[in-house]
Amino acid sequence: MVSALLTGDAARHHILYKRDVRELDEEIAALMLAGLDADPGADYAALHRAAVFRDPPPVLYHTAPAFRRDVIAAGGLKACQPGQGGAWAPHAEICKMLRACQRPGVYVARKPDVIGLHAHWPAWDVWEVERLDLPWRHDLVSIGCWSLDEDVPAAQVRWLGEFGPGRASVPGRQAAQPGQPGRPAS
Repeated sequence: MVSALLTGDAARHHILYKRDVRELDEEIAALMLAGLDADPGADYAALHRAAVFRDPPPVLYHTAPAFRRDVIAAGGLKACQPGQGGAWAPHAEICKMLRACQRPGVYVARKPDVIGLHAHWPAWDVWEVERLDLPWRHDLVSIGCWSLDEDVPAAQVRWLGEFGPGRASVPGRQAAQPGQPGRPAS
């Protein structure tokens, strides 16, 4: 038996319930409710898809190991397979599975990763990325994130800071100069 899709008041109730029990992010819930206000006949699945799979904003954020700071500052971000270069545990089964379903790219998010959701290192950097006209696609593994299909030039990245329990433990770092591409915000 196929059940009816949640629409109207039932969809609203379900969105509010999932938001209140923290199963649905508040921002996504607000977008879904606005979509339901605009189209009371929209079903829950369509509202969720529209709220989650949005176009990326002009400024995005990339998480990278702190030990790669100088390379990124000088050369920008390179499109590659996630985990390439030993950033993940290359032989762990979960990492093999994730790499198998993610194409090469520069993976970015809407918000800076200050808690380490996308970090696999004791110290990580967060880089601001100006998307400009770079081609992109939705990241189907990390919902609400995107992958840029091309390298991001150094002029389009800016270091926001280092995070994690191992921060400031990477030897031989140069001080960053505010206001320069690949350097921290002032």
